[in-house]
Amino acid sequence: MTCTDGIFGRRTFGTEKKFPGFSQATPLTRLESGSRNGRNYYRSFRICAIDYATRNSATWKGGAAPWDTSTHECDEFPFQSTYQGSWVS
Repeated sequence: MTCTDGIFGRRTFGTEKKFPGFSQATPLTRLESGSRNGRNYYRSFRICAIDYATRNSATWKGGAAPWDTSTHECDEFPFQSTYQGSWVS
C-alpha cells in the first residue's frame, strides 16, 4: 500500500505490516478520556511537524504548524480517540 500527498511525500507500507483496525482480529478500541484524546492529537501533530520541517530544511520548535494549514493538515483520524493512538499506545 502506498500513500502519497504533497506535503509529507510518498510513503510505502509493506504488506507484512499490521495496522490496528485493519481486520476484525485487531479492532480499534475507543478511548473515553478527553485528556488522552488531546495527548494523542498533540503527539501525532508533533511527529508531522518535525517530519515536515526535516523534509523541508526548516525548523519547528513547537506552536503553530510549519505548513500552510489552509491547504494541508496532519490527520490522525480515527486514532485520536482510540487506545491505539500515538500517545496511548
